[in-house]
Amino acid sequence: LVCLIALKTPKLPFFPVGSESTPDFSFEGVELSYMEEGVQVMSMKAEEARVWTAQKSQFLNVEGEFWKNGSSLVSFSSPEATLNLTELDMEARSVLASIQTPRSAKLRAGILKWGAEDRLVKGEKGIQVWGNGLWVKSQNFNLDLDKNRLVFDGNSSAQINPRWVK
Repeated sequence: LVCLIALKTPKLPFFPVGSESTPDFSFEGVELSYMEEGVQVMSMKAEEARVWTAQKSQFLNVEGEFWKNGSSLVSFSSPEATLNLTELDMEARSVLASIQTPRSAKLRAGILKWGAEDRLVKGEKGIQVWGNGLWVKSQNFNLDLDKNRLVFDGNSSAQINPRWVK
């Protein structure tokens, strides 16, 4: 009986081999969904994912959505997102998003956070929301997906221009 085992360290040029920074798993072309009672709540697609056994994960070049009652409520893109696999908390950076309402709006945020427990989408650091005659700037916002409620907080300002309304 002959048994051959070949082990090869994957090439990860951006991590020093053998350090705590090196992920335990690396995947390309990743799609994931979070569901509650068989209903989709959040989904993400990423070009690459890195997972550490310490329940930490990183996703690169992300397209994601938050869902309500089978319909996409918010879609977003980000160059990088992290997901805590135990707490199911997601954080994305440099986000551009679209809020799907009868009159859609665009959103830009330095950081976008979501947690499965409170089901709030939170934006931080240089928030801008625009669409259909409205332009809002703020430091932070909370979007309650269950109540369809968007609240701005921290040095907020708004402009309304009837010429922008479609």
